[in-house]
Amino acid sequence: MAKSVVFVHDGPLTYDEKGHYYGYGYRGCYERYRHFGDKVSFVIRTRKSSKTDVYDRLPDELRVVSFPDFKSPELFVSNYGEAKRIILGEAKKADFLVLRVSLAASIAERYARKHGIPYLYECVGCSWDSMWNHSVLGKVLAPVSYLSQRASIRRAPYVHYVTTDFLQRRYPTKGKSVGCSDVRIGAPTSTIINRRLERIADLSNKSTVILGTAAAVDVRYKGQETVLRAMPLLASKGINVVYRLAGGNYRNSTFLYDLAVRLGVDNKIEFLGALSKEQMPVFYDSLDVYVQPSRQEGLPRSVVEAMSRACPVIGSDAGGIPELISSEQVFRKGSQRCFARSLTALLTGDIAKVAVNNYYEAKKYSEAVLSEEIASFYRMVMDECEMVDTIPHKTTHCNL
Repeated sequence: MAKSVVFVHDGPLTYDEKGHYYGYGYRGCYERYRHFGDKVSFVIRTRKSSKTDVYDRLPDELRVVSFPDFKSPELFVSNYGEAKRIILGEAKKADFLVLRVSLAASIAERYARKHGIPYLYECVGCSWDSMWNHSVLGKVLAPVSYLSQRASIRRAPYVHYVTTDFLQRRYPTKGKSVGCSDVRIGAPTSTIINRRLERIADLSNKSTVILGTAAAVDVRYKGQETVLRAMPLLASKGINVVYRLAGGNYRNSTFLYDLAVRLGVDNKIEFLGALSKEQMPVFYDSLDVYVQPSRQEGLPRSVVEAMSRACPVIGSDAGGIPELISSEQVFRKGSQRCFARSLTALLTGDIAKVAVNNYYEAKKYSEAVLSEEIASFYRMVMDECEMVDTIPHKTTHCNL
């Protein structure tokens, strides 16, 4: 008899007029979850969108069940009851549950524990950091959210962490776990490193250093303002930069643009909008230094992608970023002075060595290297739950 596996998360996924679903951070999930059952369902928020080329298209075989948004105080009052009804209705049908930390997952977790349904938690980020850096209300809710996530992960029978250290220390579990990145890239080629070294050799002849960040531009916790605030300081030291921002539509929230105007650096900021998957390598290759200035993170895909293009990277000390890059390239989150010092040290140091190290470090995140690690963990889970692997000869991708 076919087994049913249900994945629960807040999402959202987007869909087009033809009913195809798309998402960021869900590539390979359908194939991976099929280890646990032939029938895979996503229980998740959805929204219609005309711009889908920046996301990964999910398989047509995937069954998607949408519940209404209940994340804001106003929507919680009006939509929580209906969302809970839908989530519980799908949890009842599951032979196995995969839960990604969220309010929706908490509802399904309680049902699973009460009725003995085996489940696995995916720990992909820190609730405290996410809430604390979101808004004033987020700061109020951060302790509750943190304690809830800590309790859920602690009692979970199985946990998939996307970091090797950070999330494990902050959210330890009594269950069995694996630390496996949620980032997958193709194997880097020698052409990439050769082109990068040529660019670095020409850097001393350039009057402007091109920085870039790939992240949402309508939320504060991605930290781009740290770079903006550092630009006048860098200019006073003779370091002129152009800052390219890939991601979202800055008109949805003009904070960054308004800040750039106030600082007098608006002529040095380039808002590129959301780029397609095909455009991202070109974006990284156009930069002299990639910057991840986040105030909160799990293990950012964009950092690994930049490293796979042999791009020198500096990043904040948020989340799992220090697990990816050398300590010399890490600065204190939110500190424009620390950022300026790190950038200056990179530019005046052996930047070619940093690029080469990044290139080889990124190879650890190729499909072939990490897929077997998560597959081995899944086999252990299935053995303990007395389940039969429905695709025993297929190596799955491990992208969350």
